[in-house]
Amino acid sequence: MTIAETRRVTATELARNLSALLGEIRYRRVDLEVTKGDEVIARVVPPDLRPAGCPVDKLDDLFRRLPRLVPEEKEAFAGDVREARRALAESESAWDS
Repeated sequence: MTIAETRRVTATELARNLSALLGEIRYRRVDLEVTKGDEVIARVVPPDLRPAGCPVDKLDDLFRRLPRLVPEEKEAFAGDVREARRALAESESAWDS
């Protein structure tokens, strides 16, 4: 499913009309951008449209479930890391500019 429309509301408007706005999100598929001043501080979207990702507290479990590297892949990866470190050491520091 897709978003029907994107709508901007202030944080105050969200607080005053929370139930009605949640209904719009659920039934009309509205994407709310919540503002404070001129800055968008949050988005409220239907749950099936939330960005894919992994919560930080689940990362250990995610890493445990990833496939393991075979010895050749481990050595190639280690070589890539060594090469990246060497290139970083040779480059100018961004802090010096």
